[in-house]
Amino acid sequence: MTHPNSATVTGTAKPTRGPVQMRLPAVARRIPPAYSPLTASAWVHAATALASGDDARPGLCDALARAYAASHVVLLDSGTHALELALRLAARAAGGRPSVALPAYACYDVATAAVATGFDIQLYD
Repeated sequence: MTHPNSATVTGTAKPTRGPVQMRLPAVARRIPPAYSPLTASAWVHAATALASGDDARPGLCDALARAYAASHVVLLDSGTHALELALRLAARAAGGRPSVALPAYACYDVATAAVATGFDIQLYD
């Protein structure tokens, strides 16, 4: 018996062979698209902190610096911006206008960060 959410894929592996059929397993969706592991009490606490007007970022920076024995902590809005900043800091340390070597097959965000720096991009496999 097949699962109601399973699918059958039909295709040709090679021109000399006949059709290939395989049954794909059903994937049960367990996490909604906007899933958050935060509890309702955590959301209430966050809303209360926001309403109070207190800025928690300095305390978070201090906690992260202690946890990772870091001399500096920078909070950014995304991993793409973090990668862009890392590339710019590496370029400053190396001096001049460097080239950024990227794998030819990488996620869009990696390329976006490299393009944002304005550096020359070299692709490799």
